[in-house]
Amino acid sequence: MITVRPAEQKDADAAIGVVRRSITELCAPDHHHDEKTLATWLANKTPQNFLSWLSNVDNFCVVAESNGHLHGVGVLQRRGEILLFYLAPGSQRQGIGRMVHTALERKAAQWGLESLYLESTALACSFYEALGYQPTGRPVLHFGVLQCFPYAKQLQPNKADGCAAAKFQRQAPQSFKEPKTTTPMTEMKRPEAAPGAFQAAWNAHDMAALGSLFDEDATFVNRFGHYVQGVDEIVALHVPIHETIYRDSTLENELIDVAHMADGVAVIHFWSRLAAGAAHPAGPHEVDTLILAVLTRRNGIWRIRALENVTLTNPRTGEPVLRG
Repeated sequence: MITVRPAEQKDADAAIGVVRRSITELCAPDHHHDEKTLATWLANKTPQNFLSWLSNVDNFCVVAESNGHLHGVGVLQRRGEILLFYLAPGSQRQGIGRMVHTALERKAAQWGLESLYLESTALACSFYEALGYQPTGRPVLHFGVLQCFPYAKQLQPNKADGCAAAKFQRQAPQSFKEPKTTTPMTEMKRPEAAPGAFQAAWNAHDMAALGSLFDEDATFVNRFGHYVQGVDEIVALHVPIHETIYRDSTLENELIDVAHMADGVAVIHFWSRLAAGAAHPAGPHEVDTLILAVLTRRNGIWRIRALENVTLTNPRTGEPVLRG
């Protein structure tokens, strides 16, 4: 069982071991095995420095532990910057990263912070985006060839707090209620029309048109496993990314099959290829996903009642892959 707890002095050697192995092995796509970059990146990752970070009252350090072994390390600074966030090789895609981040976010809330910020490697961009982070600027070079991407995340306000974070959370639904549409609202007469309608709304970056494809109480799971319910929440999930990292992206959808489960109820599968543009922190790239959607018909119009999006990955490595 994984436990996330405050780091202690006794953890220094093991914690730095996690950090150094993570940088050397997992971050190879970022340092490209460039010896100078790797040496500079690792230079201050020592047990002595870890003890120094730990003793700083303005830092909050946590480790993820199981059966005496460390799987992850995180360090948050009181001003809101995540200084350190690494997982041990073999510990990815098990929810450990989310557990470490949750611990840091809780501490941020105790400190009264309204936002968190960090610089991500290209490899970790999708992880932070799944946690709700948004890019805040162009990538910068560190340690040689390493590109780092600045991100920030608005935190939920305290109930008694009317701070700016609350305004941030409400921006997207407001945009939906008073839309400036560029794509005509689509009334789907057949369930087979859903992939094309979804593609058209995405490529026009028209979130009001996207929202019109969904039932009022629809559920949506994105490719990072983020679940939301209700058309306003679905639109709110998409507005920020279409204003930033996906503002120049395109989708290409291809229907696979349609199964009519009952009168007015259908299940469809379709392929979807996302082509991210220069606005994305990781630069232009493509991602293939498989989408399952349940549609229902009311008054002759079909709408999406539930949709789930799954990224195609290599089952051995977990890395995204493109279908043929």
